[in-house]
Amino acid sequence: MDLKVENNNLGIITSKELTNYLLSRYKSIEHLKLQKLVYYVEAYHLAYFEKSLINEKFQAWLHGPVSRKLYDLIKPTGANVYGSLSLTGSEEIQKGYIQSFEEKLSVDQLALINDILSEFSSRSAYDLECLTHEELPWIEARRGYGPADRCEVEISTETMIKFYKEKLYGKRENSVE
Repeated sequence: MDLKVENNNLGIITSKELTNYLLSRYKSIEHLKLQKLVYYVEAYHLAYFEKSLINEKFQAWLHGPVSRKLYDLIKPTGANVYGSLSLTGSEEIQKGYIQSFEEKLSVDQLALINDILSEFSSRSAYDLECLTHEELPWIEARRGYGPADRCEVEISTETMIKFYKEKLYGKRENSVE
């Protein structure tokens, strides 16, 4: 029996909005870890709802999946890839931002995002990088590239959906390989 999720009322956000939400929750986060958390939120959203949350592609970079759009957005601020990002602003602004963010998404989307963050946010950036290196979507996109080669190949959305659905629901016995 397939679980059917009603996805007519699903919101779409940008990686910047998701980043601000993450920073509102965690105050400070390394860029490498941020990229992996954004990737996992998108990956599991795709698997669960069969619809993109942030509508951005991820590339199979050396240190794991990266949203080029998010990378370009953050890099000019002075933070380097391994640096720490800090949220500034009063607590009232942060609370206002979280409320605004939450109003853009369904209750089910917020629950999924928060479940993903509960699962992955306690892990280090390096641990998340290693985890993505063991997963088919990143491996598939890097085929033909050496371990230290620069790669900007986009990770397949279809592969992400299939792979993370199997993580969520287990492999189906009648699935065709």
